[in-house]
Amino acid sequence: MSWPLSILVAVISAAVGCVVAGFVAMLCVDWYRISSFEGKSGYYVVFIALIGLVAALLIGLATSRVVAGSAHPGFLRALGYSLVIVLGIALVIVVPARLSADVPPRIAGEELLLVVEIRWPPAQATSPAADTAPRSLTLHSVANHVARKSKVGPLWMKDAHRVDGRWIVPGAVEVYTSRGDRLLELEPAPVKGMAFLVPLPAYPRKAQLEWSEWMPRAREGQPPLPDGFTMRFKVLPRSQVVRWQTFGAFEIGTAAQGFHAETVGDGPPVIATSATFRVRYRGAPVIIEGPSDATGGTTMRFDRAESVALLPGAPDGLVMRPATETQSGPYYLVLADGERVRSELIADGAPAILAPLVTNDMARFERGRRLDPILGAVDERAFSESGDYLFDGALLTTRPPRVRRFTSSDDLRLDVNVRPLGLSPDGRRVVRFGFDSGYSGRDLVVTDVETGGSSFVPVDVGRTRVGAVSDLDPAWLQHYYTWVRGDDGVYRLVAKADVTPLPYRGVHSMDGEGYREYRVQPAGSAMEDAIIAWLESEMKATRTPEDVAAYGHQLHIDGKVVHVINNESEHHVSFYMDRDTDTRLVETIGKRFDSVLVSGRYDALFTP
Repeated sequence: MSWPLSILVAVISAAVGCVVAGFVAMLCVDWYRISSFEGKSGYYVVFIALIGLVAALLIGLATSRVVAGSAHPGFLRALGYSLVIVLGIALVIVVPARLSADVPPRIAGEELLLVVEIRWPPAQATSPAADTAPRSLTLHSVANHVARKSKVGPLWMKDAHRVDGRWIVPGAVEVYTSRGDRLLELEPAPVKGMAFLVPLPAYPRKAQLEWSEWMPRAREGQPPLPDGFTMRFKVLPRSQVVRWQTFGAFEIGTAAQGFHAETVGDGPPVIATSATFRVRYRGAPVIIEGPSDATGGTTMRFDRAESVALLPGAPDGLVMRPATETQSGPYYLVLADGERVRSELIADGAPAILAPLVTNDMARFERGRRLDPILGAVDERAFSESGDYLFDGALLTTRPPRVRRFTSSDDLRLDVNVRPLGLSPDGRRVVRFGFDSGYSGRDLVVTDVETGGSSFVPVDVGRTRVGAVSDLDPAWLQHYYTWVRGDDGVYRLVAKADVTPLPYRGVHSMDGEGYREYRVQPAGSAMEDAIIAWLESEMKATRTPEDVAAYGHQLHIDGKVVHVINNESEHHVSFYMDRDTDTRLVETIGKRFDSVLVSGRYDALFTP
């Protein structure tokens, strides 16, 4: 067999190898849940396909030359042997890969949840819902008496109910693998060492869709077990409702796709849910028919919701972002109306409800700023304060419920990092922080929610001591500005004259992982030197010769490393500690330095 035919065998083998390797890679993307974030899964498939191409090319060329030197050379024989080797290698790779992967079992093509009920002992008199310990479920995959992998899920303590004199608490967790035995734990456990071995088959069938018996139970012929904690379980397709909650005349069902632990600030981890919702009113499904977006898109029939929030200011009222199986809609106000419900379009928005409270009251403003959006759960906090909430092009008043939609051509000049700063006395004009027409200076944008028209009030950032715009609040607005009612009855926002400036303060920030930073701005090298001197004199900070080579300045306080940086590009001086350390010292130092700033000692070092 000639060299050209050998090369042809190699090329055909390479093409087959590339396709087969790419197919195996796509299977592994699914089996091993390789993320598509930033194209990671795509790069993986392409990389494996290229490896398959090169390997198969070499196999094809080597095989064809071996066949060429045999007693029976031939193109088809060489190609056949080459493809058998390529496919055989692929099979040797794919079988162990599949057996080693945690592939969720399915029923009728759907992945499953393990739904459980934990039954408290008869001696438990008070409701477990009164327990302040946040409890969760952990499902372990156990092999050779070792937990090799785990998933967490919620235990809905609020849903505790009494049956036959005993308290029962429901919960759920993903059935994420068919490998190993299943061991279920409550964390923290009400009783030391408490865990349940769940006799769930590797591949559940329809029989497991029904509740099991309560367990553990005594073996046949053995005396009964002590009357303690027991558990029963079943599996549920993830598209079905796993939890129903009742709020007035509404019932809201959660269809959970999965759960994960999430930490917000310094708080304990909570179990977040990836979910959609089914809403019923007096037993009938709530169906919303309306435009697909706030601009009046195609009329859609929404039979579920992506997010739901209670509206305590309106009896039997909800704010919903409805959805279909494939598409999300805008937000709607849903109110009880006798035997039926009526819905009113609010605005477009993100999956999490992020409508800030518009208020002139600092206490209410701070409470609203501390609220984090809730995904996968019925939001009982977003509208817990009666008042006015600003959506993208709409103001929702909760008591009585009212939606004022407006279109403003000036929204492009808004600074989205700043919450609304106030509301006019007649409740008609919202004050937001933005840019001037040239985007070189700052303006207050005063928008009329009845007409959508805006007026602009210039901001002298030096006189009003604007540091971090995210820290602006109603107290700042009311200190430097006031509402004046004209002869036409219209309220206008104007700057006050001869105002004593508010004291400077630093900016405290913290992300979801507990990382803290304290900034002083606008400031530069003079402030940096002053902060370092203050840390050395007041906080007993020290430096070693090795610290001189560090980026910025590195100091030691109570055995902990604190970094001080002069960020010239963003015009601020900050101090922080390394990630994955206890950063509460940053907050302590920041509060002490704030008290110094309030005294005015360093006013001259700020550089507007």
